[in-house]
Amino acid sequence: FLRAACRELRQAGRLESGSVCGVDVDPQAIAKARAALSREVGGESCRLIERDFFDLEDHALHVDAVVGNPPFVRFHRFAGDQRQRAMACAARQGIQLSGLSSSWAPFVIHSVSMVRPGGRLAMVLPIELTYAVYAAPVLSFLLGAFAEVSIVTFRSPLFADLNEAALLLLARDRGSGP
Repeated sequence: FLRAACRELRQAGRLESGSVCGVDVDPQAIAKARAALSREVGGESCRLIERDFFDLEDHALHVDAVVGNPPFVRFHRFAGDQRQRAMACAARQGIQLSGLSSSWAPFVIHSVSMVRPGGRLAMVLPIELTYAVYAAPVLSFLLGAFAEVSIVTFRSPLFADLNEAALLLLARDRGSGP
Protein backbone atom coordinates (compact mmCIF):
# COMPACT_ATOMS: atom_id res chain seq x y z
CA PHE A 1 0.00 0.00 0.00
CA LEU A 2 2.78 2.43 0.91
CA ARG A 3 4.75 1.83 -2.28
CA ALA A 4 1.61 2.18 -4.40
CA ALA A 5 0.66 5.42 -2.63
CA CYS A 6 4.13 6.85 -3.17
CA ARG A 7 4.11 5.88 -6.86
CA GLU A 8 0.68 7.43 -7.41
CA LEU A 9 1.61 10.66 -5.65
CA ARG A 10 4.90 10.84 -7.56
CA GLN A 11 3.09 10.42 -10.89
CA ALA A 12 0.68 13.19 -9.87
CA GLY A 13 3.59 15.43 -8.86
CA ARG A 14 2.38 15.51 -5.26
CA LEU A 15 4.93 13.30 -3.46
CA GLU A 16 6.50 15.38 -0.72
CA SER A 17 8.60 14.46 2.27
CA GLY A 18 6.44 12.62 4.78
CA SER A 19 3.31 12.78 2.61
CA VAL A 20 2.75 9.05 3.10
CA CYS A 21 2.69 7.48 6.54
CA GLY A 22 2.66 3.85 7.66
CA VAL A 23 2.01 2.41 11.11
CA ASP A 24 2.96 -1.10 12.22
CA VAL A 25 3.74 -2.68 15.56
CA ASP A 26 6.22 -5.16 14.03
CA PRO A 27 9.79 -3.81 13.84
CA GLN A 28 10.66 -6.29 11.07
CA ALA A 29 7.72 -5.10 8.96
CA ILE A 30 8.84 -1.50 9.47
CA ALA A 31 12.44 -2.38 8.47
CA LYS A 32 11.26 -4.20 5.33
CA ALA A 33 8.98 -1.33 4.37
CA ARG A 34 11.72 1.23 4.96
CA ALA A 35 14.17 -0.72 2.77
CA ALA A 36 11.64 -1.22 -0.04
CA LEU A 37 10.56 2.40 0.02
CA SER A 38 14.15 3.64 0.04
CA ARG A 39 14.91 1.57 -3.06
CA GLU A 40 11.78 2.56 -4.94
CA VAL A 41 10.85 6.10 -3.95
CA GLY A 42 13.38 7.44 -1.47
CA GLY A 43 13.01 6.92 2.25
CA GLU A 44 12.15 10.53 3.07
CA SER A 45 8.85 10.29 1.19
CA CYS A 46 7.29 8.00 3.75
CA ARG A 47 7.05 8.39 7.50
CA LEU A 48 7.02 5.03 9.26
CA ILE A 49 5.74 4.75 12.81
CA GLU A 50 6.66 1.63 14.80
CA ARG A 51 3.82 1.52 17.25
CA ASP A 52 0.65 -0.30 18.12
CA PHE A 53 -2.07 1.46 16.12
CA PHE A 54 -4.29 1.60 19.19
CA ASP A 55 -1.61 3.55 21.07
CA LEU A 56 -2.00 6.40 18.58
CA GLU A 57 -4.30 9.05 19.95
CA ASP A 58 -7.47 9.84 18.04
CA HIS A 59 -6.62 12.32 15.29
CA ALA A 60 -2.86 11.72 15.85
CA LEU A 61 -2.57 11.63 12.09
CA HIS A 62 -4.71 13.97 10.01
CA VAL A 63 -4.68 12.47 6.53
CA ASP A 64 -6.57 12.69 3.25
CA ALA A 65 -6.85 8.91 2.93
CA VAL A 66 -6.38 5.79 5.01
CA VAL A 67 -5.68 2.53 3.21
CA GLY A 68 -5.30 -0.63 5.20
CA ASN A 69 -5.54 -4.32 5.73
CA PRO A 70 -6.14 -4.68 9.47
CA PRO A 71 -5.49 -8.01 11.16
CA PHE A 72 -8.42 -10.43 11.13
CA VAL A 73 -8.02 -11.76 14.66
CA ARG A 74 -11.15 -13.45 16.03
CA PHE A 75 -12.55 -12.29 19.36
CA HIS A 76 -11.34 -15.30 21.37
CA ARG A 77 -7.70 -14.60 20.35
CA PHE A 78 -8.03 -10.81 20.48
CA ALA A 79 -7.73 -10.35 24.23
CA GLY A 80 -6.00 -8.59 27.06
CA ASP A 81 -4.60 -5.08 27.13
CA GLN A 82 -4.60 -4.62 23.35
CA ARG A 83 -8.30 -5.52 23.17
CA GLN A 84 -9.08 -3.06 25.98
CA ARG A 85 -7.20 -0.26 24.20
CA ALA A 86 -8.91 -1.12 20.91
CA MET A 87 -12.38 -1.08 22.45
CA ALA A 88 -11.56 2.23 24.18
CA CYS A 89 -10.61 3.73 20.78
CA ALA A 90 -13.99 2.67 19.38
CA ALA A 91 -15.83 3.96 22.45
CA ARG A 92 -14.20 7.40 22.05
CA GLN A 93 -15.83 7.54 18.62
CA GLY A 94 -19.18 6.70 20.23
CA ILE A 95 -19.21 3.04 19.17
CA GLN A 96 -19.74 0.28 21.71
CA LEU A 97 -18.55 -2.96 20.17
CA SER A 98 -19.75 -6.38 21.25
CA GLY A 99 -17.50 -8.78 23.11
CA LEU A 100 -17.68 -10.91 19.94
CA SER A 101 -15.95 -8.26 17.82
CA SER A 102 -12.85 -9.31 15.91
CA SER A 103 -9.79 -7.05 15.84
CA TRP A 104 -10.55 -5.47 12.46
CA ALA A 105 -13.68 -3.70 13.78
CA PRO A 106 -11.96 -1.25 16.17
CA PHE A 107 -9.15 -0.79 13.60
CA VAL A 108 -11.68 0.53 11.10
CA ILE A 109 -13.31 2.84 13.62
CA HIS A 110 -9.98 4.19 14.90
CA SER A 111 -8.82 4.71 11.30
CA VAL A 112 -11.77 6.98 10.60
CA SER A 113 -10.61 9.29 13.40
CA MET A 114 -7.46 9.92 11.34
CA VAL A 115 -9.29 10.92 8.12
CA ARG A 116 -9.70 14.63 7.41
CA PRO A 117 -13.10 16.03 6.41
CA GLY A 118 -13.60 15.23 2.75
CA GLY A 119 -11.11 12.35 2.99
CA ARG A 120 -11.35 8.70 2.04
CA LEU A 121 -10.97 5.25 3.54
CA ALA A 122 -10.14 1.98 1.77
CA MET A 123 -9.84 -1.28 3.69
CA VAL A 124 -9.51 -4.97 2.99
CA LEU A 125 -11.97 -6.51 5.46
CA PRO A 126 -13.51 -9.89 6.16
CA ILE A 127 -16.84 -10.59 4.47
CA GLU A 128 -18.40 -10.81 7.94
CA LEU A 129 -18.79 -7.02 7.77
CA THR A 130 -21.88 -7.75 5.68
CA TYR A 131 -23.59 -10.23 8.00
CA ALA A 132 -22.10 -10.48 11.52
CA VAL A 133 -24.26 -8.95 14.23
CA TYR A 134 -21.20 -7.42 15.90
CA ALA A 135 -20.32 -5.65 12.61
CA ALA A 136 -23.61 -3.73 12.40
CA PRO A 137 -22.40 -0.79 14.55
CA VAL A 138 -19.25 -0.53 12.40
CA LEU A 139 -21.28 -0.36 9.22
CA SER A 140 -23.71 2.17 10.73
CA PHE A 141 -20.78 4.30 11.89
CA LEU A 142 -19.25 4.26 8.40
CA LEU A 143 -22.56 5.13 6.75
CA GLY A 144 -22.89 8.12 9.06
CA ALA A 145 -19.29 9.25 8.68
CA PHE A 146 -18.99 9.26 4.88
CA ALA A 147 -21.12 10.56 2.02
CA GLU A 148 -20.62 7.32 0.11
CA VAL A 149 -19.69 3.81 1.21
CA SER A 150 -19.14 1.00 -1.29
CA ILE A 151 -18.52 -2.66 -0.64
CA VAL A 152 -16.79 -4.65 -3.36
CA THR A 153 -17.05 -8.42 -3.24
CA PHE A 154 -15.40 -11.04 -5.43
CA ARG A 155 -16.43 -14.35 -6.96
CA SER A 156 -12.94 -15.75 -6.35
CA PRO A 157 -11.15 -15.31 -3.02
CA LEU A 158 -8.79 -12.35 -2.75
CA PHE A 159 -6.44 -14.48 -0.68
CA ALA A 160 -6.69 -18.08 -1.88
CA ASP A 161 -4.30 -19.33 0.82
CA LEU A 162 -6.37 -17.90 3.70
CA ASN A 163 -9.46 -19.41 5.18
CA GLU A 164 -11.20 -16.04 5.15
CA ALA A 165 -13.38 -14.44 2.49
CA ALA A 166 -12.53 -10.77 2.08
CA LEU A 167 -14.06 -7.68 0.56
CA LEU A 168 -12.97 -4.13 -0.18
CA LEU A 169 -14.58 -1.29 1.72
CA LEU A 170 -14.34 2.06 -0.05
CA ALA A 171 -15.63 5.23 1.62
CA ARG A 172 -15.38 8.80 0.39
CA ASP A 173 -16.11 12.31 1.52
CA ARG A 174 -15.83 12.06 5.30
CA GLY A 175 -18.01 14.40 7.26
CA SER A 176 -20.48 15.19 4.49
CA GLY A 177 -23.23 13.06 5.96
CA PRO A 178 -24.71 9.79 4.91
